[in-house]
Amino acid sequence: YQDEVLSSRAVKTLHKFKATRNAVREIIDPKYIRAMTASQISTFQSGLRAKGLAEATIKSHLAALKSFLNWVFRMGMLHKVPHIAMPKRTAKMKHRPITLEEFERMYAKVEIVATKPLAEPWKFMLKGLWLSGLRLDEALRLRWDSGEITVNLTGDRPRLKIEANADKSTKPRLLPITPDFAEHL
Repeated sequence: YQDEVLSSRAVKTLHKFKATRNAVREIIDPKYIRAMTASQISTFQSGLRAKGLAEATIKSHLAALKSFLNWVFRMGMLHKVPHIAMPKRTAKMKHRPITLEEFERMYAKVEIVATKPLAEPWKFMLKGLWLSGLRLDEALRLRWDSGEITVNLTGDRPRLKIEANADKSTKPRLLPITPDFAEHL
């Protein structure tokens, strides 16, 4: 499954499958694929809830499991794909963008929270996140020269170069960045 299916998907899809596989082993530990019944999957779902996972996370695990079981069925290793009851109460959006006032308050508190040598790098990162709109993991992967997400200063305007499989689109892309973020960098 990993070689035939996941190798052509985004890296995060592979990580999600591995996390799901580990959770299945930890909670229900089926000896054979054919042991994956609707009852076992229900037990798995209950086990995920008992661990305190959010409904969206449970749904994500079940989607990864369902995709795997559908492939197993297509390969003839399973006679029937068991029913998987997907959670219905998943929140659409957990977070919201912070306001300018919230950003300014947070920025002003950096020197109180961070030790002296770390205050400036933290302020630089916070301002970069504010100006760019990048997610934290995207900002941490941002590089000047080579990597999954790089700054591209060739051409008329500065852009972010995102390599194939660095995000959900699985396509290489060049995205414009704002002039104030380019100046900040």
